[in-house]
Order: sequence, then structure tokens, then C-alpha cells
Amino acid sequence: MIKTNSAIRTIVLCLLGIYLVISTLLNFAQIGSPEHYDLNDTVIAHVVDSNGKTGTYRNMFFPNLSKGSEITFDVSIPEKSPFNDRVALCFYQYHSEIEVYFDNELIYSYGKDLTQKHKMYGNEYIILPIMNRYWGETLNIKVKQMEGRYSNHYTDFRLMRIQDARLYPMIGSGLEFLLFGTTLVLSICMFVMFVVLRIGGKKISKSIAAISMFCFLLSVWQLSSRRLFYVFVNDISVCSLSEYFSIYLIPIPLFGYMGYYQVSTICKRVYFAMSGAFAIIFLYCIMMHEVYHYHLVEFEVLIYIMFLVSLFVSIYIEMFHTKRAVNGENIMRNGILISMGLVILQFALMFMQNVTIPGKKFFFLYEINFSSIAILIYMGSLIFTAGNAAIEIIRKNAMEAQTRKLAYVDVMTGIPNRFYCEEYMDKLSADENYSIVFMDADHLKYANDTYGHKMGDRLLLLIAEAMKQNFESKGCYARWGGDEFIAVLHSHQDAEEFVEAMQETLQINNEQKTLPFRISVSYGIADHDTTIRQTPDQVRDMADERMYKNKLKNHRER
Repeated sequence: MIKTNSAIRTIVLCLLGIYLVISTLLNFAQIGSPEHYDLNDTVIAHVVDSNGKTGTYRNMFFPNLSKGSEITFDVSIPEKSPFNDRVALCFYQYHSEIEVYFDNELIYSYGKDLTQKHKMYGNEYIILPIMNRYWGETLNIKVKQMEGRYSNHYTDFRLMRIQDARLYPMIGSGLEFLLFGTTLVLSICMFVMFVVLRIGGKKISKSIAAISMFCFLLSVWQLSSRRLFYVFVNDISVCSLSEYFSIYLIPIPLFGYMGYYQVSTICKRVYFAMSGAFAIIFLYCIMMHEVYHYHLVEFEVLIYIMFLVSLFVSIYIEMFHTKRAVNGENIMRNGILISMGLVILQFALMFMQNVTIPGKKFFFLYEINFSSIAILIYMGSLIFTAGNAAIEIIRKNAMEAQTRKLAYVDVMTGIPNRFYCEEYMDKLSADENYSIVFMDADHLKYANDTYGHKMGDRLLLLIAEAMKQNFESKGCYARWGGDEFIAVLHSHQDAEEFVEAMQETLQINNEQKTLPFRISVSYGIADHDTTIRQTPDQVRDMADERMYKNKLKNHRER
């Protein structure tokens, strides 16, 4: 427990340190702070809610509204431009038809064509160029909420240079832009790596795909909810809707990933069932969206309720029934519990915001994005756990590779062993030309009896080294067992050249008197006859028989 708490403190301190360093760099480089001029203090909002109740508010502190509610923002434009270049009025809205009037003249409209096409509105960001005649006057911006319930229409009205207007979402979001933009790129790279490794036949957990998809969707959601996609893409339909598709999909890989690391079969099934339920709901929502023109946002409450219930179920599982199969389980569990608690707090604040009118001095509470903090904590715990899992996978693969290698290597000589050669010969085709050389070390018994077994080992090592030096053909060579060695080559000529090279190497050792007795091998060569379709074992037996005859001949000569 002491080590776990120390690790948690280390991670928290590292995250805080990284946050401070990045924030300092962003402020120093003025990233996320494009020049702008705020108009909020001059704005008056006239509200007519869906029940016909009216109200006038300054600084846009008015209740969240339901479908059919209308707002008219009176935005006072200053007498002269705060910039030397062309200027645009920038603001954003959710799920609304938007019209802008100057002196009762319609100068801008967005959303009515979507209403006619039964399309969804989403997270809209508007850039309205300011003409010379607007300076010192008032623009009337009429907003009609077209879908959803209890939608927040708070927005910052800002003047910006037209060439900088796309950077409006960067204001105050430089850190999030860098953080989630990097996560987006890394998650794509991680998924591509997973696909490549799986295609290549590598053993890699499916949880890697789940976590990469989760991080990708999470990044898309955070970037789109902050309208940061508008920085890159000048397509309002893509940028406005990506938030909803991603948030509907996020629970699928999230609970799938959490299920992968469960040891308990019941808990694993619960997580996979929740993941499957969200997948079914998403497909249902897509069908209703495409076929019956029900907008995705109409199912937002259902998704939130399901997600909230799933969070409570997850907290219960993680607290009372979790047994993980990887290291760092306490860090993972604590990260999950803290992040889920913060998300529940965010839901509570959303409910409070819906049933109360936030005063200005309390409004900062609703600007604290507890869900983002939860995401950072959860991703930190995920990265830590995934890192441990990746290290464990690498270690396991390395051990398996080493074990496999040792299974095919002769421990004493260091060259391939009989199992390796047998596996190689099993793959030879009946129509393939090849030759087998079977060899036996001469004088091994003499070496063991006269000089001891260490001398016999030296003899075998010297023959193995000679094979290693002289085997240049395609095929394989190995110690067959005891004092026997084998080589499989692709032609009779290769076999003869290999044996000749072996004899020359052994003769050099004899001339140098490497061992206190003459070094030699007896050998036999057998060729595979494709006309009678011999098996490798039959060819080997033939080479073994010829080797034995040569050994007797050499023995008689000696």
C-alpha cells in the first residue's frame, strides 16, 4: 500500500508539473490568446421561453431554455474598430436557428435550411463580418432553440480580426487544444500500430484497440465540445455534430476496455453487457436519426441516464468486486473511482444549473469542467496501467521468444538441435531437391576414456564450430544427438562442398594440434529422389547407413 500511495503521489505531482510547464510555455508563446475585444458588458438578452414567459437579462445570465424558446441579443457595436484590419463578430450557440438583423434588415441567417431538411443543428460557431455601417450601432441576434431541453445559450460576443476569427475557440483553451490534440494523434497511431501488429500475426491484446478508440473518441468529444475543430475544419456541419456522435460512442470502448482487465467472469460480462447496450442504443439512435429524422440530441437524456447508472455500477464493481490481472491495479482503481466521482459531480451541477438561475458570483462553479478533470485523471490511470500492461506483454513475448529459441538450440554446442532440424525437414516438399549429410565424430569414446569427458565436449564443440563456419548453403544444420550431426542442403554439389570445407577446417586444427589426437568425422550423403517421392526420414536413414559404412571403413584403415 505504501508503494502504491507513493506511486499515486508521483503521478499526481508529475501531472501537475507537466500542467504548469505547458501552461507557462503557452502563456509565454501567447498560444490560445488571439487578440480580441469583448462585448459581453454591452449585451442585453430578451427571452421568451417555450411557455410564453418573458424576461430581460444583462450579461446573459438567464435560465436554460427548452425547445421553441426564443432569445434576442442586442449587441452594441463600438463607435470605431479596435483593430486596423477587417473585423468579425464571433459567437456560438447550441441547437438553434440564428438570424441577425441590422435596423430590421436581415443580414445573416443560419439553420432554417437545416429545419427544412430535418437535419441536426449541433454546436454552431458563427463568424459575422462587420460592415462600416454597423459601427456605433446595435445588431439584433435572434436565436430560436430548435431541439433539446434545458439548453445553455451563454456565449461570449467578441470582435476579432477576420483572419484570426477561426482561432476564437482557442481563447482560454490552449492547454486543452494541445493536450487533446496530442491525444487524438497518439490514439490514431496506437490503433494503426495495433492493426499492423495483428496483421503481422503478433500477439497483442484487443484492449489496446479499445483504449485507442476510447482515447480517440474522448479527444474528438473534448475538441468538438470546445469548438476547437473549427480551428482546422471550416465545415460547420462536421464540427457541430462530431461532439454528439463521439459522446454516444465513448461508452462502448470504455466499458469494453474495463472488462478486458477483469478477472471475475461475472464482472467481465457486466462490463461487456454495458458496452453492448450502448452499441445497440447508438445504432437505434442512428436509425431514428436517418430514417425518422429524430435528432441525436433528442436521445441525450437517455444516454446520460444510462451513463450515470453505468458509472454507479462501475464504482460498485471497482470497489467491491475487482480483481485485476496486471500490476498497478490500485492506481487504476483509484483513478477510475476519482474520475467517476467527478463525472457524477458534473451531472449534479448540470441538474442544479437546470433548476436554479445562476447568479454572477456563483457562475464560476459552472465554468469548472469537472468532467475534463475526471478525463485527465482517468487517462493518467489508463496510461499508467496500459504502460504496465505493455511492458508485461513485451516481457512475456521476449520470454516466449527466448524459450522458443532455447527449445531449438543445443545447449552444449550452441548450434541448432534435432527438434529444429526435424521441424525444418517436415516442411520439405516431395517435389523438392535436397541432400542430407549425416556425420559422426570419430574418437569421441577415446577422448572420453583417455582425457575425460571435458575433452570429449571440446571435440564436439570444435566440430559444431566447423559446421557453423562452413555452412553457406540454404537449408539447416544441427547436432542430431550424442556424437552425431546432420546438415540438409539444396543439392548434392552443395553437400560435397560442405563436407570438403569441413574436412579442410578439421585438418587445419590437426596441423595446429588443437587437440592431443587426430580430429575427423565420418559422413554419408544421400540425395532425395523426386521420382520415387521419398520422405525426409528415408533420405536421412540412407545417409545414416552410408555414414556407418564409411565409419567402419575408416576404423579398419586406422
